[in-house]
Amino acid sequence: MSRMKSSQGIICCGGSKSQPQKYKGGDDKEDQCATSIDSYRPIVCDNLKLVQIQVVFRHGARTPLNFIRGLDEATYDASLEDELQETDFDLEVVKFADGSPAGKSTMEPDLRAKKLKGGAHASILTTVGQKQMYDLGVLLRDWYLPILHVSRFSTHDVYVRSSHVERTIKSVRCLLAGMFGKDHLNEVGKEGTRTHI
Repeated sequence: MSRMKSSQGIICCGGSKSQPQKYKGGDDKEDQCATSIDSYRPIVCDNLKLVQIQVVFRHGARTPLNFIRGLDEATYDASLEDELQETDFDLEVVKFADGSPAGKSTMEPDLRAKKLKGGAHASILTTVGQKQMYDLGVLLRDWYLPILHVSRFSTHDVYVRSSHVERTIKSVRCLLAGMFGKDHLNEVGKEGTRTHI
């Protein structure tokens, strides 16, 4: 997600259910690293410096596209389409190739035409999905932004890509709101918060 320029190496953050791992440092000394996924914390290695994070995710929870024949259709209340107030800011969506404004996917009108039992539309990011992505943004903010010395959104520090499907664009918007806060992102303005598709 971040395009930080540095001559230093990149630490890969993750975790596992194994015991603490030992890695050889540049001076052949072993470096103890915490790697327990149960604690939901990033890897911390004494001899390495975090200079970049790359986050890849699909999208938050959504309503279905189709149903399985023979199963009763679940009810998807129209309130699942509500916007979370903490994620409401303008986001500019541009084409990856040339930076020109990008429209929505050609399949969006067909999806919006499909109403589900309860009033929600097919394939929309639900309020649950919005909250999932917002919470992920908060975790990234708390874990990584202080280490990277990033406190404000800047296209110099943060590069965002998405597909041009509405639920993925909304997922990115919610993630960024969690990382930087909607008030700050509204100050930056639409042109300052570009998402490339």
